[in-house]
Amino acid sequence: VKRACCDFLNSQLDPSNCLGIRDFAETHNCLDLMQAAELFSQKHFAEVVQQEEFMLLSQSEVEKLIKCDEIQ
Repeated sequence: VKRACCDFLNSQLDPSNCLGIRDFAETHNCLDLMQAAELFSQKHFAEVVQQEEFMLLSQSEVEKLIKCDEIQ
């Protein structure tokens, strides 16, 4: 059941929800989903920063995200 839920959330990744899905995945120890959400947020960074979820990040979370070499 957990795998099916993670697969479903992975298929729903979007600039408006990828940060929340990443947090959810981390909380529930869904490492593949967490990595997929992180990669998605890096590839779609310009769109992600325009979303409400980005504005809700803490300073340390923003710093971690922008320090990534994979940001596009």
